[in-house]
Amino acid sequence: MTEKIKKICFLLPPTYFLFSKKPGLIGGAEINFYYLAKEFAQKEGYIVDFFVGDFGQSSPEYYDKLKLIKIKHFNYGQEHRFYYPLSWRFYLIKTILNNPSDVFIISTMSVVSVYLTFLVQIVKKKKVIYRVASDLDVNGIFTRKNTLNAYFYRKMLKRADVIVCQNSKQADILYNTHQLKAVVIQNGFPIKLPQIHHISREKILWIGKADENKNPLLFLSLAELLPNENFVMILTGDNKTKRDIINNYQDKNNIQIIDFVSFFEIDNYFKNAKCFVNTSKFEGSPNTFIQAGLNLCPILSFNVNPDDMITKYSLGCYCDGSLERAVNFIKTLDSDKISQYGKNALNYVSTNHNLNDTVKKYQELIEKFDQ
Repeated sequence: MTEKIKKICFLLPPTYFLFSKKPGLIGGAEINFYYLAKEFAQKEGYIVDFFVGDFGQSSPEYYDKLKLIKIKHFNYGQEHRFYYPLSWRFYLIKTILNNPSDVFIISTMSVVSVYLTFLVQIVKKKKVIYRVASDLDVNGIFTRKNTLNAYFYRKMLKRADVIVCQNSKQADILYNTHQLKAVVIQNGFPIKLPQIHHISREKILWIGKADENKNPLLFLSLAELLPNENFVMILTGDNKTKRDIINNYQDKNNIQIIDFVSFFEIDNYFKNAKCFVNTSKFEGSPNTFIQAGLNLCPILSFNVNPDDMITKYSLGCYCDGSLERAVNFIKTLDSDKISQYGKNALNYVSTNHNLNDTVKKYQELIEKFDQ
C-alpha cells in the first residue's frame, strides 16, 4: 500500500524575509520555522505550505519544494490604512479554510495563532501544533490577564493538539501555570563545522531588538564599565529607544552601533567576537546561543540560561543579573578561555541542536496523529 502523503502548513508571517532574503524584522521563531519548513519540504512523503505576510510579492511563490502563500494585506507597516485590520482577517480566514493541509504548525502568542487554531480545529477538524516562542507565552504574564485577548490565548493553548516547548524549564512553567503538558523539542540548526582560522576575537557582541525585554541599555552600561574593550551592538527595529541609543552612544569610542545585519551575514560578527552578550529579561531558547556555539563564541548571559546550559556545559558565564560578575568575566577572558568555551559551545550545539534530530521529533508528532 502506498504511504499517504502528509500535507503540513506553517504560519508565521515575517518568515517571508528569510525566504526572500529581503530586509525585515525577524526573531527566533521565524528562524526556527524557516529551517524546519525547508527541511520538511525535502522529505519524501510531505507537501509543505507556508503562510507569510503581504510584502508586495506575488502569491504563491515557490522556494525549491516549498510553497509560500501570502495573507493579503497582512503587513504591520500598512496597518494605518483604515480597512487593513478587517481586510487581513478576512483573507487569513479565507486562506486557512481553502488550505488542504492535515497539520498546521504555529508559533508566538498572537491573534493570528488564535484564528488559526479555532478555524483548523472547529471548522476543518484538522490538527494544530503550537510551538512556544518565549517564556512569556506560558508564564501567565500575558495569558492570565483579565482581558479578552488573554482569554482567547488560554483557550488556544488548551485547544492545541500538541504544545511544543523549547526546553524542559519552559514545559514545567507551562504545567505549573496552566496545567498543560508539552513535548520538549529543542531548536534545530544545520550543523556545519566552522571554517575559522587565525581570527582575532576582539569584539563583545550584542544582537537584538530595541525593546524593553531585550534590555539593550544594560549592554551599554556594561560597555561604560569596560572602556578598554570594543563593543558591537546590532540593533534592529525602529522606535524611540533605538533612536535615543543611536543619538546618545554613537560617538562613544568603544561602542559601535550597527543598524541592521541580514541573518545570513550575522555569522561574520560571531566569528570575530570574544563573547556574545544576552541581556534579555525573558527568552525561550535563544537562537543566538546556537549561532554563537556554531562559531566557537563564548556566551555571557544576565538572565537567560535554558536548562542551565551555560553553567552545565561551561559555555561561558551566566551572571544571574550581576553586572559586577559580567565585568569580571570579560576582564578575565583570555585566548585560552575563549578557545575552550568556544569548543564546549560547538560540542553542545552539535549534540543538542542538530536540525535533523529536531525534524525527526516533529515527524514523530505528526505520525502519531494517524494512530
